[in-house]
Amino acid sequence: MALSLAGFIVLQGYWIKNAIALKEANFDRGVNKAISDVIYKLEKMEVANSIRQKMYHNKQGTKLFNLIDSINNAFTREIESNPTDSNPTTQKIFNITSEKINVVVLQEHTGEIIKTFDTSVVTITKKGDPEGHSQIFSESPGFTFTPDSNASKGFETIETRIDKYLNKTALVNDVFEDLFNLKHYQAIENRLNFIALDSMISMELKDNGISTPYEFGVYSPMRNVMVSEKTGKYHKELLEEGYAFNIFPRDLFMTPEYLMIYFPDQDSYMMSQMTWILAISFVLLLVMGSIFYYTVSTIIKQKRLSDIKNDFINNMTHEFKTPVSTIALACEALNDKDVKSEECVRNNYINIINEENKRLGTMAEKILQTAVLDKGQIRLNYELTDVHKLLSEVVKNMKIQIHARKGEIYKEFEAKDYYVRADKTLLVNVFTNVIDNANKYSPEAPIIKVKTRNVANGILICIEDQGIGISKANLKKVFEKLYRVHTGNIHNVKGFGLGLHYVKTIVEEHGGHVSVESELKKGTRVKVFLPFEQ
Repeated sequence: MALSLAGFIVLQGYWIKNAIALKEANFDRGVNKAISDVIYKLEKMEVANSIRQKMYHNKQGTKLFNLIDSINNAFTREIESNPTDSNPTTQKIFNITSEKINVVVLQEHTGEIIKTFDTSVVTITKKGDPEGHSQIFSESPGFTFTPDSNASKGFETIETRIDKYLNKTALVNDVFEDLFNLKHYQAIENRLNFIALDSMISMELKDNGISTPYEFGVYSPMRNVMVSEKTGKYHKELLEEGYAFNIFPRDLFMTPEYLMIYFPDQDSYMMSQMTWILAISFVLLLVMGSIFYYTVSTIIKQKRLSDIKNDFINNMTHEFKTPVSTIALACEALNDKDVKSEECVRNNYINIINEENKRLGTMAEKILQTAVLDKGQIRLNYELTDVHKLLSEVVKNMKIQIHARKGEIYKEFEAKDYYVRADKTLLVNVFTNVIDNANKYSPEAPIIKVKTRNVANGILICIEDQGIGISKANLKKVFEKLYRVHTGNIHNVKGFGLGLHYVKTIVEEHGGHVSVESELKKGTRVKVFLPFEQ
């Protein structure tokens, strides 16, 4: 049974350990999944922003080309409608600034302005028009164009000049942006919104079933510094025990920068997740342990009771055998002719038979009284009792046995109030049992003292001897039924082991209590307390 229980405990511990490991693995998996989703969303947001910026620039470029087309178309229509203006002696001057593009058409020889164009309001002015009428062909409110220099002039066509500029810058930007991602070489704190990052982490952790508090920070190995932390309370734990994730794993030619996350209450959170598992395991172990303890203790108790009953039967057989044998011898002697003829001898044998018969009756009565006590059928006949008088009668009756062993019994009655309501017959049996034990468990010439004194609400009776005493191990068991203190040969002291059990039961029925104080080879003191009111 012990090996089976031990095996069950080991298996239960192994199962709990595996369950904890599984929970930890699930926790790690949930954290990795949540932070991976956060990183994916960060990269997705950055790519989306980059695409929006490119689309914006492309849209502005389209507006620029449309504007240039409108200028050229307007200029072409004017020349076609006025062939004199197509004189090759004219020249076009292009003025490209940060705000708009100006086109001025001049007479080559005189330098007079024939026509002017700009990107904010395309205006065609005809030389010699007295009313100065203007025609608006297109508008571009809010549009700006920023080349490398503030102004550029020349005689080449506007298409050629603008195309060269845009093609060169677009090519360089695309190469470096897409291949080397140079814009990402900015500081990590400029690329991240930490408030939004905290919200994303919280949301993803909850989506993955993790609801314990967390601390996070962004660590830059290149600078060897924690760029940002949520609260700053767990700086050391973040670096030594935190989970580490590369924030932008798709960045090329860059030193990785890490998102660190730490869970201060991870252990307690894990235990809380396993509360029902641990509770069930604990209950099972408790039940199995209780059953094991109850079973083993019952077996041991039954074994002990079996030994006690065997001792009781042996003692009872021995106790009954002596008076029966004595009676048998006396009867046999009475049948002898010589004994019959002598009246004095015959009467002596008859007295022996009567005494032994009374002894048998007393032993049988003790056994029957114990049976009655065990069934709870005892009934007390209460009457006002003089304890001192009752003790004196018991001492008088026991003196014969004590004097036969050359011993002495003394009375020391100090109680001033010695009347109680009690069952006299049962109290006589109680004190007779105690004094008889004091006599039997004392060496030759026993010295016994019977003392009384008043205590609160009652009277205390002490019966002391100078006998062999009782060990501490046996002292706890002297009131148990059928228990007898062994003194070597089990039959060297007569008795059934019912005496002190009977004493304890009767005294408690009277509302009192009994205790024993003893040391080996120093004697024993039995204290009986009887209350004035039951």
